[in-house]
Amino acid sequence: MNLSMTVRQPTFVFVHGMIGFQSIGVWGLEAAFFRGVPEAYRALGFSAVFPRVSNLASVEQRAKDLADFIERENLKRVVLVGASMGGLDARYYTSQHDREGRVCAVVSVGTPHRGSPVAEKVLSGRWPGRFLAPATAFDLATSTSDRFNAEVTDRADVRYFSYTGERPEAELPLWMRPMGRCVTRAEGVNDGLVSLRSATWGRFLGNVRADHFEMVGWNLGLPDRLRERPFQHLEIYRRIAIETVKALNA
Repeated sequence: MNLSMTVRQPTFVFVHGMIGFQSIGVWGLEAAFFRGVPEAYRALGFSAVFPRVSNLASVEQRAKDLADFIERENLKRVVLVGASMGGLDARYYTSQHDREGRVCAVVSVGTPHRGSPVAEKVLSGRWPGRFLAPATAFDLATSTSDRFNAEVTDRADVRYFSYTGERPEAELPLWMRPMGRCVTRAEGVNDGLVSLRSATWGRFLGNVRADHFEMVGWNLGLPDRLRERPFQHLEIYRRIAIETVKALNA
């Protein structure tokens, strides 16, 4: 059944992670950051848009980019879907910029709401990257997350949902394993970058067997049926659409 024919339909606004794009051409082929999501939402009868926000910038700047996009497109009723850092951008926009009450729900996917030990390592200078993206590392660190959450408060009129992922270290691509090990030692089960505890916010929609990048459709590990790889990420986004609209119209 096409849910968009039976309920008042919001526009789904997808916010990418700290390095992202709407689409990019590679050797004559076009690849989207949220792979396959535009087509999946069209098939469900939902409207979805994919703004570009500044890469390697602060949450404050990226939320301003998001505000400019929503104002420019004159979107009236939106569900913000943020992947990774994009979930923080969505929360910041909703708390600090949405004076007209356009946002009715925020959905985060693998978002470090309570920071990530990986960003903490980068911020401390013990891992590379501190001078390449200091604002990003600061906003994603565990040591700064309490202040962010105290200042960027949830709104009573907005529904908040979250999806989390997990892969044990042995299932991560080799280049991700040091990061996954870092998070495991500090916070336990994680997706290679963000722990389940940090990624849970609002109503919990589910935990999937996927690493941080698989949750947006970038399968960087070798195919392995026993480890459910390649991960079928579109099921996350179909469920986000259906569950969010049902909740908003209950």
